[in-house]
Amino acid sequence: MSFEFIKNIVEGITKLDVEVEDYKKIVQNPYIPAIAYVNWGLHLAECGNLCDAEEKLITSTLMVHQTPEAYINLGVLKCRERKFEEAKSFYIKAIRLDRNSAKAFCFLGNVLTEMQDYKEAEKKFAHASKLDPNNSDINLNWGISLVRQRKFDVAKQKFELACKFNGANFTALYFLGLVDLELGDIHKAKEKFKMIISVVPSHYESFYYLAYINHKEMDYEQSLSNALKSLEIFTKKMETYMLIAECYMHLENEQECFKYYELGEKECNANYFFYISWGISFQRFGNYQASLDKFQKAIELDVNNELGYAYSGISYYKMNDYDNAIHYLQKALEINPLNIVALDNIGLINMERQNYSEAIVYFERVLKNSAKSVENYAKIANAYFLDDNIPKSNEFYKKALEYQPNDIQVHLDFAKVLVAQGDYEFALKKLQNAYKLDDKNLDCLNQLFYVNYILAKENISDYNIERAMEVANKLEKDYPDAFIYLEEKRELEARMNSKN
Repeated sequence: MSFEFIKNIVEGITKLDVEVEDYKKIVQNPYIPAIAYVNWGLHLAECGNLCDAEEKLITSTLMVHQTPEAYINLGVLKCRERKFEEAKSFYIKAIRLDRNSAKAFCFLGNVLTEMQDYKEAEKKFAHASKLDPNNSDINLNWGISLVRQRKFDVAKQKFELACKFNGANFTALYFLGLVDLELGDIHKAKEKFKMIISVVPSHYESFYYLAYINHKEMDYEQSLSNALKSLEIFTKKMETYMLIAECYMHLENEQECFKYYELGEKECNANYFFYISWGISFQRFGNYQASLDKFQKAIELDVNNELGYAYSGISYYKMNDYDNAIHYLQKALEINPLNIVALDNIGLINMERQNYSEAIVYFERVLKNSAKSVENYAKIANAYFLDDNIPKSNEFYKKALEYQPNDIQVHLDFAKVLVAQGDYEFALKKLQNAYKLDDKNLDCLNQLFYVNYILAKENISDYNIERAMEVANKLEKDYPDAFIYLEEKRELEARMNSKN
């Protein structure tokens, strides 16, 4: 007998002794070997030793008295490795051992969701729920599957049930907040995330989404505060750095803004959208050349990234390089013919080049593709006016006012067009509407004076003289440097004195 052979025996006995001691520590029920090996496997998995964990679970399946838990946990391990077909087969084996295992049906629903077989997943979740109607986790996982299908209303019902059956299921409460966000109810979403951090102050995702909501509400100081708290807890979420940087951008703090983009790039695996955000911040601070570098990085990360091309086009446009601007904007449209940013900016460039009919084509395409872009009615109206098509200009200004009745600028621009047409009475009505919206708008006050002055000169009514002088006195008293019709005022004063 060789020394090497004896050495191997001794090492084997020593290893067995160690394993037996570990086994004694972990086993919950030493009289049922199959369950013991499952528990042993779970302990190894929790310690990160996945290979040995799988070995112990497989050992459990080879025993005379098998347990579905072994197959369920083997399925979980395979899901972690994204080996979904193998996971599915393990869950099916668990169900064959125990047709009443709600857990096995639920986990099978999960893996079917991962495989995008949503119809079958739905059946498994429904059966799991039938076996265990008040199970919070089944409703949670069912809700997540529905979210993946973007069925937010139904998902919300499942998350609400999960919270009802277990008030401490903060994962369900978190997903309920996310669904509220998707459904546009940001106030309810905010309540959910606040509730979570009041109980689980280390829940960085809730801090992040609170910051996201604050950002949407344009409360940038509060958004920044919550985002920084999220970052203190977890430093590897790229979106948090991006949100902090965008808050600093809105707060006009250029140094801190770019500091957090640089930190985010260093700490995280930045994607193309991160560089788009960075580039937009450079645009905001007027550094268009630097923005192009970031947009180029975004394009390198994803050549089909329409935003990279569209925003590159905007930077070139701002640099008055119209040829490059059109090139990049058209590239964006090749990827997505409905890209509103690209369509709108090509329209604006054509306005700059005095190609008004071409500008109208692009502005109308924006309206066709985005019902929310109502400001384009005014752009089209202005283009028709500059193209000497007065009837069309008036038609689109009227449409603009239908959609934006409280937009003072639309009233003012329409008034200027009417003045240019010599329709002073209609222009006065538009200016009076603008004055009701903002009685301190200097452009409105100056136009009000001028139109009343013109009507007074035409002897329409003494009212126009009184109104013109009233506006002039207001401007000279409150904004002396803003009044631009001093000569016209003196002319009215002379006229009034001559009458007296």
